Amino acid sequence: MKKIVSLIAAAAVMMGFTSAFADNNADELQKVLVSVKPRVGVTDEYTEFTSRTFATDSGNSYMFNWRTEDGDKNISVTAYEDGVITSYNSYESSDGYDGPKMASMPKEDAKAIAESFEDKINPDYPYETEIFERGSASLYDGVRNFGITVYINGVPLSETGSIGVDTVRGTVTSYSVWYDPTAAVDYESADTFIGADAAKSAYKEKLGMELVYSSFYDYDSDKLTFYPAYVQKSSYGRYINALTGEVEDINRNYQVFTSGGGATANMKAEDALESGLSPREIEEIDNINGLISKADIEKQIKDNKTLAVPSDMKAERVNLYKDTSEDTYFYNISMTASDNDKYVRVTANAKTGEIISFSMSRDYDVNEKDIEYTYKNDDVLKALAGGKADEYVYNEETSGYDRYVNGARVERDGAYMTLTNGVLTNYSITYSDVEFPSVEGVMTADEAADAFFAQMEYKPVCMETYREDGAHIVPVYAYDGSYTSVNPFTGKLIDWRNQEVTGAEDEPLSYSDISGHYAESYINALAEYGIGFEGGSFKPDEKITQSDLLTLLTFVSGGESVIVRYGSTEQIDAAYSRAAAGNIIKDGERDDDAVITREMASVYLIRAIGAEEYAKYDDIYVTPYSDVTENKGYIALLTAMGVVKGDENGSFNPKREITRAEFAVMLYNYLNR
Repeated sequence: MKKIVSLIAAAAVMMGFTSAFADNNADELQKVLVSVKPRVGVTDEYTEFTSRTFATDSGNSYMFNWRTEDGDKNISVTAYEDGVITSYNSYESSDGYDGPKMASMPKEDAKAIAESFEDKINPDYPYETEIFERGSASLYDGVRNFGITVYINGVPLSETGSIGVDTVRGTVTSYSVWYDPTAAVDYESADTFIGADAAKSAYKEKLGMELVYSSFYDYDSDKLTFYPAYVQKSSYGRYINALTGEVEDINRNYQVFTSGGGATANMKAEDALESGLSPREIEEIDNINGLISKADIEKQIKDNKTLAVPSDMKAERVNLYKDTSEDTYFYNISMTASDNDKYVRVTANAKTGEIISFSMSRDYDVNEKDIEYTYKNDDVLKALAGGKADEYVYNEETSGYDRYVNGARVERDGAYMTLTNGVLTNYSITYSDVEFPSVEGVMTADEAADAFFAQMEYKPVCMETYREDGAHIVPVYAYDGSYTSVNPFTGKLIDWRNQEVTGAEDEPLSYSDISGHYAESYINALAEYGIGFEGGSFKPDEKITQSDLLTLLTFVSGGESVIVRYGSTEQIDAAYSRAAAGNIIKDGERDDDAVITREMASVYLIRAIGAEEYAKYDDIYVTPYSDVTENKGYIALLTAMGVVKGDENGSFNPKREITRAEFAVMLYNYLNR
């Protein structure tokens, strides 16, 4: 440890070096920049420009950032050396947030903008893609988000991309898509797959389900609640290979994200101007010229006797970046030993080689062959945990101890330790001191798996995994959905709160009782944003209660979607808490089941907008309604905004109780003001 401290203290030591400038890549950066710039819509107003370079086993990748001098506009792009763009983000400052609003553009038009953008920005993307709706449009910023599914040889990739469309400006704000040009595809078509039935049999035999105690914090009872459930055994990253029927361990630990830096030659000014690059872009390329190469900086670190980096260390990640506050380029270097057990972290000036920071894992001065790490020691566990130790069983796969109660693994509880050369260096334990529900009469693991597959589609997808010879795209069978637990008594799918999953949770809101109703279009428009009532019935002519109105209003006024859940005290309490914090409801006004008048609904809405300070002065307002004598300001403001109006007789009917349909119209008008 003393050695590490002394090295960190000497972080400003200059390294002796001779620079070769061998593997820097300004020429390639220029080529990619010239290819990318016209596709992303950069104009002359973007006067500021910076870049970052990353070198990986799959090739070089470049990040470009343009912004206007005042910072009001910004475009950031990441592209591979072959010109394929993997991410795009555009920012443009607005006049400020003035409350939630519905998108001013139909979703079909927004999707068309997304598809056109994708065609333009990545015309050479090698895989088939499909843009699909993802959730509802945002009430906060008017951005409608879409997902991108990538298909490889006709099979969807598990890692999809996304694209966001600003429905006010009609522009794309964000785009990302998977891409790895070096990944080997392990199949030609789905025709060679083993089939879903064979995959299910392999799943039960080689993966299977296990009985566990899951838990959640129940705010109604104010305690941690445990319940038994069947879940996939050893679920993390394990699937059935669609070609072989064997277990496929998906390794997403991408260890090859290393970097580049520097350039081989200065770019001629006339060539740069001819290519359409701006003076700031030319300056950036010139700055990168002359930087120490990745290979040289790694060699200089190893050769520096003061640092004493072991010779078997290998640069795993080298990131070249610019500190704009210092106008200086730096390398962040991560080194590991061949067994990936020890590490070195270095930050160095990319031009001078000066060491800015250095750290090395503990005990590296001890030969690896002399170090023994152990994670299992029952005597240690018994000594520290006492009688609790009998409930813990060592798990070879996780190198930790799992707790079992009534034969079921307790997901929340476990014990972990590390002994270095027989000395305890790390220890932790979790133990839930509760009474666990009985599991007598539960179904078997195979029965649970059968019940699971009867309710979930088990289908092939392709996933990227990393092996010793590089990246591979492999087909595996996976379930379609996020619900992975089975009630061990009923066989029904359950969510994280032990509630039965019906499938309606993932369906768009729709109602069976609004056809032909005057508010049908308003209610459906709100439903598109995930705003409404659960259960498939809106009950449009039913009087709305205070708790339902405030649940809708407090979430929507914050720019959020909300589905009113019947009998959910947690949701109701959250709504009243928000209403109180936002001064929408005052002390003594809470009355959950009270029906609300048109007048009071107007008061709540004005409070939610934050305009009560102006609305409360009754004497200065005039309304077009002869029957409005109180709260004139509230009703007058909403009338002027087009949120409310009177009946055919010119009356507002302030004391009449408002229906769900009427309040839906008010919400719609407010969100489209």
